[in-house]
Amino acid sequence: MPNYPNAAGTSTLPAIPPLSLFPGDLAVAFSAEQPAVPQASVEFALASKDQNYPQSLSVELQFSGAPGAFSASLQTADTDGDIFYQNEGAVISAVSANNIARAEFSSIKAKFARVMLTTRTNAVTLTARISR
Repeated sequence: MPNYPNAAGTSTLPAIPPLSLFPGDLAVAFSAEQPAVPQASVEFALASKDQNYPQSLSVELQFSGAPGAFSASLQTADTDGDIFYQNEGAVISAVSANNIARAEFSSIKAKFARVMLTTRTNAVTLTARISR
């Protein structure tokens, strides 16, 4: 997947609308990539029939090997511009013995979501998924 397409640190809106995630969908934010840090993934629109109803999202990170010290987070926004994205919940910074990390987030009312990889010390690839 490409990285976040809009200019970092700006309120520039995308020229092409993002893919939509509906309840039950799974989206790949990073696909066996080795993004330079810090790096935001491609964004997804969180489609809903009732925008007033809180949504639940989960993030699953799969590293090809031990990532060393790393931090990643789910970021959400109501406006799809880089400066509008804010972290949801706690930072993800630990993996299982299989180099997998997972986190769940409830009560999300935002319209857009992405994964932000802030740090990673080892040169390993990352597959990141967002589920609704």
